[in-house]
Amino acid sequence: MLFRSLIKHSSQASFSDALLNDFYKHNPDGFGIMYGDGKKLHVTKTMGSVEEVIQLYRDIAEGRDCVIHYRMRTHGNTDLDNCHPYRVTDDLWMAHNGVLATGNKSDPTKSDTWHFIENIIKPIAEADIDLIFDADWQAMIGTMIGTNNKFAFAHSDGRIAVINEKSGINFANAWLSNTYAWSAEQFGAVSYAKSYSYPYGSRHNWMTGDDFETGYESAYIGNVKSKKSDVVDLDKLNYNKVLRAAYNSWRRGEPHLIDWVVQAPQKAALLLREWYDYTDDEAIDFTSASPDDAAAWIADLFESESVNQSALM
Repeated sequence: MLFRSLIKHSSQASFSDALLNDFYKHNPDGFGIMYGDGKKLHVTKTMGSVEEVIQLYRDIAEGRDCVIHYRMRTHGNTDLDNCHPYRVTDDLWMAHNGVLATGNKSDPTKSDTWHFIENIIKPIAEADIDLIFDADWQAMIGTMIGTNNKFAFAHSDGRIAVINEKSGINFANAWLSNTYAWSAEQFGAVSYAKSYSYPYGSRHNWMTGDDFETGYESAYIGNVKSKKSDVVDLDKLNYNKVLRAAYNSWRRGEPHLIDWVVQAPQKAALLLREWYDYTDDEAIDFTSASPDDAAAWIADLFESESVNQSALM
């Protein structure tokens, strides 16, 4: 499964072992906690077992205002360096949920988050760290990265800021970035309808700088639970035709591939099931709830040349 969980945890929150274990099961590639005590920023990261993660939660996060991150690798190596949160400055660190269109091509060993911090966030924070907590700046960055991406910042003075907070949910005295990277319905959280937007708005391809002309507006309203009633048997779909359709959309540019995923989530789910560790239900839930993340994973197949070129002809 290809997820991440970003959590803004309040001092009133206390997660059960079952919930912590579920987060870990879906996102096993790293765990991190960060909080400021008014003087110093405290950061803890581990690649350890679920037992270690639960104990760290009990010792550090429980009863505290903090940021928690469970990682499932999307870009970069699976190691402690790519485990969230990331340093921005000595007093400011950041964690991320989502897949950024900027990618990690300049250094494939580093994550997309690391690249975005180094190239965009860090210079801004070094020039004026208070800007990170400015509502107008946060809104601008939120539009830039698209609503399926969320950033959380923690400062040594205790401040915490979340970018695109409205695209997450409030649950058990905490804010969670999504409902697809854990067993939300099992724990009583309703799968949420979400507003979807392309990075830099719905009509701009920020990888090429070109305007994207399409009849599809940036108002994808999805609901994981409602999509299940329309599910078809993925085995009845023609894999080769689906693969070629996705490839042709990808060649036209990222927004076209995202649009294809939005309009044909079950076809996209078939590709994710075939190439990644998904069950049918998991793949369908993911493509329905987070089309830009699903598109990023499909794009990776073509960018990395994982797919035999003869299958695309």
